[in-house]
Amino acid sequence: MAEELRGQLGLAAPDVLCPWKLAAYLSILVFDVKELQIPANDLEHLIGPGSQQWSGFSVREAGLVGVVLNSSHPKGRLSNTLMHEISHIYLKHGGSQVSLLPSGILLISEFSKEQEEEADWLSGALLLPRQALVRARAMRLTNAQICEKYGVSDDLCTWRLRMTGVDAQMRRRRSPA
Repeated sequence: MAEELRGQLGLAAPDVLCPWKLAAYLSILVFDVKELQIPANDLEHLIGPGSQQWSGFSVREAGLVGVVLNSSHPKGRLSNTLMHEISHIYLKHGGSQVSLLPSGILLISEFSKEQEEEADWLSGALLLPRQALVRARAMRLTNAQICEKYGVSDDLCTWRLRMTGVDAQMRRRRSPA
């Protein structure tokens, strides 16, 4: 699925995929939480003391689909979060908890564990395809260099390297027979 979607954008496995460009391609609007009309004290809490409690969420209103991001987070985490939310939308996941705000905005949250795992896998494969990681390790790029090149967090990079087995594969290739 990730290869197919990347292919629609004309990207090969080692190419960098910008989540904001994918959002635009899929007609998904992306908002900074500061752009929403939220009471000042609530906004202050969301980007201050409460900022580690959330990264982003999907919204649907009047036929439009969007993602709201917590702009207090580093760029790599924002990239991961946006791609994760795009994955939920692309996979047509429905949250198990739905809230309708007085403004009419529909918030979908509390995805099932299975849906969260599906979104994790798709977003990871979109941002860091296995072939890209193999190539990066063959070039002896460090995790930090991979993160910088692909605009992702260290947590995502480490997880993808572990889950794809790329580092284990590279160790076997380099060890004497």
